[in-house]
Amino acid sequence: MEKKSFGQMVCFLRKEKGMTQNDLAKKMYVTDKAVSKWERDLSFPDINSIRISCDLIYFFCTLV
Repeated sequence: MEKKSFGQMVCFLRKEKGMTQNDLAKKMYVTDKAVSKWERDLSFPDINSIRISCDLIYFFCTLV
């Protein structure tokens, strides 16, 4: 099994759901620039500022 970075996983899951960076950014209450940085492994989401919803938990946990 190939090891993937956080950014690779965010990018893969976002594309799998047919979302743009802007779509994901709106769901997470951040900018599309922030999502771009996550996907390039330049930064990570601030755990204190993320509004967690059932949709986001499902989005990030659907690796199967």
